[in-house]
This record gives sequence, C-alpha cells and structure tokens, in this order.
Amino acid sequence: MFVLLVSVLAMLGVSTASAQAVPEHTRISVPLTVMSVPAGVQPMDTGVGNCGAVWIDLTNNGGGRGTFDYGFQSTLGVVVHRALTVRWANVAVARIHAFDDSGLMLGSRFSNTRQETTTPGRVVSRLVTVIRHVNGVLCLGRVGDTANVT
Repeated sequence: MFVLLVSVLAMLGVSTASAQAVPEHTRISVPLTVMSVPAGVQPMDTGVGNCGAVWIDLTNNGGGRGTFDYGFQSTLGVVVHRALTVRWANVAVARIHAFDDSGLMLGSRFSNTRQETTTPGRVVSRLVTVIRHVNGVLCLGRVGDTANVT
C-alpha cells in the first residue's frame, strides 16, 4: 500500500521527502494545450499549444471534508465533449480516490463543485482535462492543488 501511495503522490507531483506547510486556500489556473488538430484546422489567434485555461480549487470544509471547484475555459470555441478526472490523495492516512466528470456539452466554459470526505490531513489533488471541440480539435490540461483538511 505504501508503494502505491508513493507512486500516486509522484504522479500528482508531490514530494514525499518532507511535509511542508501549504496555504489554506489556493486557486491555480494553467493553459490548456492542443493535443491533435485535424488536417486544415488551425487554432485561432492563440499560438501553438494554447486552448484556454483549466483550474482546480481545493478548500477545507472541516469535519474531514474538502470541496473541489474545477473547470475549464476554452479559447478555441464550442466544446462538444469533456472528460475531466479529479484524483486526490490524503498523505496522512494513505487514502486515494478519483472521480470523473464527463459528458456531452455545447459551450466554451464548464465548471463544477464537488464535496468529498477526504478525512483530516494534507490532501493533494490533480485535475486532468481532455476536451473535444466542434471542429475536432482536442485539448489537454493538467493542474493540481493542495489543502490541509481538518
């Protein structure tokens, strides 16, 4: 179990070398990146590799619960399908969990909120986002957040 936890933490980009204090509340937004572009289709005024932004915000609710606010904003137009996966791990108790938020849509922005029982401890999260645009362009975004859940 410990090897699995260390592997998941490494996947999430969390160092197991030392426990560091983390801010109580952090919001991070990063660029989405073009994965594949159908022949003849070019991103419009974004530069190669830029599709918009993806974010995750993990907040402590107390009682061993955390709230995950997550989503994306595309700068390439209408998105017809989204596949978002949030993975989280509680370092203190070696608890690992993931949930998906996938489906058809018509729009360029998506956001959602989900509350999870993480148990108290340092919780690290990672959001992986894959979106398909109406013109076939695929974009990928990855971002993480950390919070001390009480």
